[in-house]
Amino acid sequence: MRSHWGVIALVAAALAFAPGARAGNDGQGKGKDEHGKDDRDQCRENDPGGNSDGPRILRADADSSNLFIHGTGFGTKSGTVTLGGQRLGVASWSPTDIVAVVPSNVLPASYLLTVTPSRGRCVKASFDVAVGVGTQGSVGPPGPVGPAGPAGPPGPSGPAGATGPAGPIGPAGPQGPTGLTGPAGPVGPAGPQGPTGLTGPAGPVGPAGPQGPTGLTGPQGPAGPQGPAGPQGPSGLSEAFTAQAPTQLLVGFLMTQVASIRVPMGSYIVNAKVLLVNNSAAVAGATCILFQTNAGTVLDRAEGSLAGSAVTGTLTLHAATQVTGAGGDHVELLCQVSAGATVFASYPQLTAIQVGSLTAPGP
Repeated sequence: MRSHWGVIALVAAALAFAPGARAGNDGQGKGKDEHGKDDRDQCRENDPGGNSDGPRILRADADSSNLFIHGTGFGTKSGTVTLGGQRLGVASWSPTDIVAVVPSNVLPASYLLTVTPSRGRCVKASFDVAVGVGTQGSVGPPGPVGPAGPAGPPGPSGPAGATGPAGPIGPAGPQGPTGLTGPAGPVGPAGPQGPTGLTGPAGPVGPAGPQGPTGLTGPQGPAGPQGPAGPQGPSGLSEAFTAQAPTQLLVGFLMTQVASIRVPMGSYIVNAKVLLVNNSAAVAGATCILFQTNAGTVLDRAEGSLAGSAVTGTLTLHAATQVTGAGGDHVELLCQVSAGATVFASYPQLTAIQVGSLTAPGP
């Protein structure tokens, strides 16, 4: 119940959930649609017990200018509210609460209230109002107590109240006095010595002790006869051969000779090293080999990749080989790169070191 002094006031409001709405003054309790038909035939009867899946009106009350409707199933979008067939302006709309604007010319009567969500069928119920102008009258005597109505459906649970702050901790009580320490009891007298026990049997023989230290070394014996001479060791290095190569050479996608040396007949340890520079933007793959020309033999192979422009990389190769022809043989350092790449070989090194033998000496 809401009231306001000196203006049109709504002094009593209630919802009736009877199958039909009660008539008001001059037929104002009957709602009409835009075609002149009774809107009660267009709406579902209100079911506050919750036995339908449509909207339900649970409560309605008002002040001097607003009608407050509480229920369920109204939807989230604003729909339509009528009172006695007159459409009311909607101030706010939610799934459970609607605030509609009460017209200033409303007369005392019993009106039919309808709520129509933006989607779905509307719901209807009667709504009693009484209006007047003037100051508030004196309170009349209480009327007789009416019979108890049927129990309504339980309302929704309200929000849980906030837990209040914990009270302050009280001060600690004073500590009680410490009790007196009692005196120590007297030491009892020593008991008499017991009789000597019988001698037990002899134990088993223990294990043998550790071996004693080694005696002193005797005098050295006479020298034996001289042994035979051992086999002769391998010959030392005789000669090293180094290739003369340009400081920079463009490497193609076919095998390109980077350095070459000619060595005479003999056994050799061959070492090679080359610095590769990628001058193209793409990643370039590179492969280099040591190749013995007359023998047609690949002595060693090394591979790598150079990512991005101006990236450098070094490939190192090692091999041992035997030159058997009387006229000697050629050892070459050959390199190739992936098609489309621009790669230069810089400062290549190729050395063949002659050794006496490529097999390990015997015992």
